[in-house]
Amino acid sequence: CGGGTCNGTNISCNDNNVCTADSCNPATGCVYTPAAGACNDGSACTNNDTCNNGTCTGSAITCVDGNICTDDGCNPATGCIFTNNTATCDDNSLCTTNDKCAGGSCGGTTVVCNDNDACTADSCNAGTGCVFTDVSADCDDDNTCTTDSCDTFAGCINTPIPGDCDDENACTENDTCDNGLCVGSGVTCNDDNQCTVDSCHPLVGCVFGGTDFVEDFETGADGWTTTSVSGANTWTLKNSSAGLTPATFPSTAYGVTNNGDAAGNEHSALVSPVFNLTGGGELKFDSFVANENPPFDTETVEVSYNGGTSWEVLVGASDAGWLNQGTWTAFTVPVPSNKGTVNTRFRFVFNTVDACCGDPTVIGWFVDNVQIKSFGGNLDCDDNNACTTDSCDSETGCTHVSITCNDDNGCTNDSCAPATGCVYTPNTAGCNDNNACTGSDVCANGTCKGTTISCNDNDLCTEDSCDPSSGCTNTFITCDDSNACTDDGCDPIAGCLHANNTSPCNDGSVCTTNDICSAGTCGGTTISCTDGDGCTIDSCDPVTGCHHVAVDCDDDNVCTLDSCANGQCQYEPSFDPADLAMAYNENFGTGGSSAGFAFVGNNPGSKWQVFTGGKSVSAPAALYYGNTTKLSFDDGPSQGTAMSPPIMLVDAIGNELTFWLYMDTESGNTWDMLTLEAIVGNTPTVIWTKAQYEAGGAYKVYRKQTVNLDAFQGQTIALRFVFNTVDGVANTGEGVYIDDIAVQVPCAALDGDNDGLADVWETIYNTNPALPDTDGDGLLDGFEVEFGFNPLATGDQNGDPDNDGLNNLGEQTAKTNPQVNDSDNDGLLDGEEVLTYSTDPLLADTDSDLLSDGIEVNDISSDPTDPDTDAGGRTDGEEVLLDGTNPLNGADDAICGNNICNLTENCVLCPDDCGACDECDAPTCDDGSKTTYAGGPSTSACSQHSGNEAACEAAYHQGNKGVYTCFYDEVTDDCRGCGPYNANAGNCIDSCGDVAECPGDPTRTTYVGGPYGQVCQMFDGNQTGCESAYHHGWEGKPTSCFFDADTGACRGCGAYNQGSGACTNTCAVAPACAGDAARTDYLGGPSGSTCHTYDGDAVGCAMAYATTTHNGLPQVSSCTYNTVTGTCSACGYSAELSGMCVNTCTPMCLLP
Repeated sequence: CGGGTCNGTNISCNDNNVCTADSCNPATGCVYTPAAGACNDGSACTNNDTCNNGTCTGSAITCVDGNICTDDGCNPATGCIFTNNTATCDDNSLCTTNDKCAGGSCGGTTVVCNDNDACTADSCNAGTGCVFTDVSADCDDDNTCTTDSCDTFAGCINTPIPGDCDDENACTENDTCDNGLCVGSGVTCNDDNQCTVDSCHPLVGCVFGGTDFVEDFETGADGWTTTSVSGANTWTLKNSSAGLTPATFPSTAYGVTNNGDAAGNEHSALVSPVFNLTGGGELKFDSFVANENPPFDTETVEVSYNGGTSWEVLVGASDAGWLNQGTWTAFTVPVPSNKGTVNTRFRFVFNTVDACCGDPTVIGWFVDNVQIKSFGGNLDCDDNNACTTDSCDSETGCTHVSITCNDDNGCTNDSCAPATGCVYTPNTAGCNDNNACTGSDVCANGTCKGTTISCNDNDLCTEDSCDPSSGCTNTFITCDDSNACTDDGCDPIAGCLHANNTSPCNDGSVCTTNDICSAGTCGGTTISCTDGDGCTIDSCDPVTGCHHVAVDCDDDNVCTLDSCANGQCQYEPSFDPADLAMAYNENFGTGGSSAGFAFVGNNPGSKWQVFTGGKSVSAPAALYYGNTTKLSFDDGPSQGTAMSPPIMLVDAIGNELTFWLYMDTESGNTWDMLTLEAIVGNTPTVIWTKAQYEAGGAYKVYRKQTVNLDAFQGQTIALRFVFNTVDGVANTGEGVYIDDIAVQVPCAALDGDNDGLADVWETIYNTNPALPDTDGDGLLDGFEVEFGFNPLATGDQNGDPDNDGLNNLGEQTAKTNPQVNDSDNDGLLDGEEVLTYSTDPLLADTDSDLLSDGIEVNDISSDPTDPDTDAGGRTDGEEVLLDGTNPLNGADDAICGNNICNLTENCVLCPDDCGACDECDAPTCDDGSKTTYAGGPSTSACSQHSGNEAACEAAYHQGNKGVYTCFYDEVTDDCRGCGPYNANAGNCIDSCGDVAECPGDPTRTTYVGGPYGQVCQMFDGNQTGCESAYHHGWEGKPTSCFFDADTGACRGCGAYNQGSGACTNTCAVAPACAGDAARTDYLGGPSGSTCHTYDGDAVGCAMAYATTTHNGLPQVSSCTYNTVTGTCSACGYSAELSGMCVNTCTPMCLLP
């Protein structure tokens, strides 16, 4: 008790049992209520333990190991126990008996298999028991001198027999069997020549005067090496080749195998040991060649005379012997006697040149039975004495004859030293150098020399000299200076003297008179040649006298008549404009004719012609390159020329060619090339290229081209237009039109008053060439003449002949045509545009919103001067032509963020309105272990896993030509793509799967690999086999093989051959437009330009689709029609992304 209350200490009711819920009842005490749940009964012999009525119990585990030699049990503390026993058992082998368990395994006593027959090999098979195999055939000892047998008790018996035999030694003869051995007597090698060293070689026999080396490679290749020159090296010893059609050789050879491109780029050599070939020699060998002919797979034999430092060709790659393909050919090659050295080597060099191809017969190059013979092995007669000449006589042997040492020089003492040879020692004896100009001659350093004598007589009037044969001479000199104005003489001390005189003379010039000498020079008084005429240039020629040359007044202007009068040049206009205005003018107005042009081409469909019905500047016809039926030039590769008639150019500066050109072809300087040549005689000169057309703006419009012809002034030329498609693809454009070709001389361009009327024509119309408006009515003379008004009478300025509300003066200001009421053909009169709407009468779409001014005013009431009439953010043209919205209501403009996904918006441009893009489906890999898609289409997609081998080995990627695995390069730690290049190089093996079928042609059942088209060559000459085959093309698609009946070749129908019209790929299957079933006209690809087939045809365009590419991958795209330009183009990824169209075939998605 405490504080008036009875209190106690709480008791613990924990029974340490997880299968009970413990509590305490104040009335009864502790309560243990059974609980459910997992538990552990502490026994290793149970599992899945659970609480049951307060007790933890589990299911007994099964302890059975399936071994008859163990007793199975369980220990609650440790679990299953398997105790070894010694029970009787069966080990299922007939090679044991009395089987019994021991150490947990069944085994028995090994059966002894012995039939006591030495002619059998005894063994035991677990399934069948004892086996006794006859081995009597092994008693053959390959010895012709024994007879072979087998005895049951003694075993093999090889009994010697007599008879002839061959010990395979060329140095023995009369070989016979002796007690089981083949023995021969030695041959005598003596050529009765005292000057040769006679010997014998076991393989070749007697050798006289030289040494032989023979290598047959049967026991190896001692001293031989192989080396890489600049590529792979696969030389090795072998008795058969590799390749698709291997050959077997009768003995071991040294060779390099070649199997198409499997060996890669092989450039290697087999190098011999060093030989002493001093004095020359000979190389013999056998060769087996089965390779491509040069320039690929070349074989050469080279020799080095300095041990291998440098090499020169002994047998070249063009040698006819290499052409003996698939058979052994013997070669014998001499080594020149003047080149052989003690350090002579040979090497056999093989070079595939490339890493590609070859038919099944290509298997390599093999060399055998190499024999090297030295011709320098004669008896050595050198006595090591430089004072003798050594030689050898075949009967008497060596001879040594003393040499003569005499240099025919009195200034040397001659002798001979055995070590060095002749010695010539200088002396100091007196001598004669046979020179009269020297004295006191004496020998010095082996040469006779004397002291030079003096021939000077101290007289300046003589010339002193010495002749070695006769001695001194003193010859009197001549002092004549050839001047009539001096008196000549000579003084022995002073020399020559020349005194001036004043004699009459002749200076040789008719331009002077009264000539006389003065100060040593002849001169006279100058005559006058002035004729008083300012139109001449006066001068005097010392030989011919006075000259009066007319002044040159030529101003190089054919539009003036040049003359000189009253001392001044006069320039009058040339009044013959009919002759000078145009040297050539062709507008093809007659149509149907050639207009004098000559046409040459190689394609009957697409060619040059004068065509009525196409595009022209001046109706009805133009010069046209293309197919007039198709209105394209899509007839495969084609080229042609169109040459004009001869054109004579004026001999003056300013000749100018103009023509109008329309091109609907590929752009750039690689395909669809157009050039213009000027031809003088037979020599063409390129004067224009299509780059000048491209510089002016977009294709498919007529643009005037201008070419300066100054380089050809005064010559007769022809103009030749040259067009070449280069290839047979993307030729669906309309082609090339040329119209209004003109060659104009300078007069047509001279306009002194800038009134638009050339000066030469002002003389014809009697207008003032110095006054732009002769009649003063406000209209320029040129404007009045061009449009049929009178330039000499006023009143035309107020007329309005086209009734467009704009008078002629207004038309001149606006630069419109006063005879045409709608100059820009936009649906509004010129007067309405200028006076009412303030639009440009020369521009059909003033505000550049893709709607003509007439449509905006007459049809939709929008402002033709404001591209966005409702200021909603989209131009009037975009709303009408693309969005389908009202250009007068700014609230409905297709603006991102208004919660409306308009036609021109998409998930990339406006995900807020159109939602986020789905991720494009990733391609799949046939190899289930490749679970990570790395992206594409380049091999660099795999590089994200560089440094992580495990991630790399689980990845695959989309390549340019298919789906391929990634592979790990352990040398560089790079992760790379296993596409055709790396797979063909042997760097990896692609497990994503190759092309397994030809979907468009089920009859093609033979897959020959790829991606090379050359794999089809295995069916060269076999049309049936070729037409059942297909291969993997570079585009990553199945491609049929095709048979060329002219050549018998089987080739691949890839993009090039199909594009040139050589074949049709029957494996190809047209893809479907999955999102738009109404589109049924598939136009091909992959450029998407094929949609232009329906330019001008909106209905056809709505039914068509094509294949485009995005990031290197193909995408099926619908064609879309532009109502403004009238063109049909593909709605590829870029076009859709920019909001120009919606691809109804393939939903826009983001590449993974």
